[in-house]
Amino acid sequence: MARSAGEFAKDTQVSVGRSRGEIEDMLNQFGASSVLMGIEFETGAMMLQFIARERMVKFVLQMPELEASRFTEAGTERSEAAMRKHYEQVQRQRVRQLKLVLQAKLESVAGEIEEFEQAFLANVVWPDGRTTHQLLDQKLEQAYLTERMAEADVLSALPPLPAGDGEGGST
Repeated sequence: MARSAGEFAKDTQVSVGRSRGEIEDMLNQFGASSVLMGIEFETGAMMLQFIARERMVKFVLQMPELEASRFTEAGTERSEAAMRKHYEQVQRQRVRQLKLVLQAKLESVAGEIEEFEQAFLANVVWPDGRTTHQLLDQKLEQAYLTERMAEADVLSALPPLPAGDGEGGST
């Protein structure tokens, strides 16, 4: 049985295209200098990448496979048409959920609840192309498993900054 996609926007009729346009508009209004949205054909995931406040930010939204919509939550098999309809509904829902997450983060920054880096830290892209989450996820998991939270262990996951990218000042 497929995992539930959550309740938010589960019955939305807003198209994926319209949601993508709303996300682009929202990021533009926030001051993003560029926005890129697309599909990773190999995985079927939707990718959103933008630059704002001199930081590149990336979200990868895992989209369900068509086959995941074959059965209802009760285990009844859907017809091909019903399976396609459910699949498209889940896609619409997932993009609305992404919009909600972005809207909340941007509002948090605009309302000075968090700094931009705090709100988006897990999704900030490092010079090597990985997000902060990708760099730290395994290190954090290992730290909790071993109950060892040594700062050096976590920091060793971070790539060195390119020469000349310092903030100035002396060390």
